[in-house]
Amino acid sequence: MTSREQLEYIWLVDSLVLSETGKHIDSLTRKIIEGILTDNTYSEIGEKLGYDPGYISDKTRIMLRILSKKTGEIVNKQNFSWVLERVLNVAHSPSIINLANIKQ
Repeated sequence: MTSREQLEYIWLVDSLVLSETGKHIDSLTRKIIEGILTDNTYSEIGEKLGYDPGYISDKTRIMLRILSKKTGEIVNKQNFSWVLERVLNVAHSPSIINLANIKQ
């Protein structure tokens, strides 16, 4: 995954969290997202950032609950990047209405 793709995923998560809570994600959540996107365990993320893995897990669970609510599907650590990729693809794909207008 390129750093550009990571930034798009972080931006998307931030936008979804902001729309739900009225607050942007914090720097720790951003680092957790980067860790999840590079397939790190909670222990690895916690060790790298100086936090207990349980705290990383709790913070991640809150974020995933918000993402599940906003996307309408269950989001977990295993399907995190796949769900975000689908959301980004839908956001960037032309709608049927736009395709119909182009053909006229």
